[in-house]
Amino acid sequence: MTQSKSHQKIQVQIEKGHKNYVLITCDEPSANGEMNVEMSYEGDPTLLAYLLEGAQDYVNEIELVEE
Repeated sequence: MTQSKSHQKIQVQIEKGHKNYVLITCDEPSANGEMNVEMSYEGDPTLLAYLLEGAQDYVNEIELVEE
């Protein structure tokens, strides 16, 4: 799958300073609710899983506070 130019630009900047990263970008939803989502990652698979779990925990905490 070809990545958008904006996703590629962000990825290049992240790669300059980080050996492990997960980058997820998305466009605004279309009128029918579809959304283009892109993901890039680099690094140790165990650490990447830890980063994703930490991000999910963070989002869950925000949702609890907002309720």
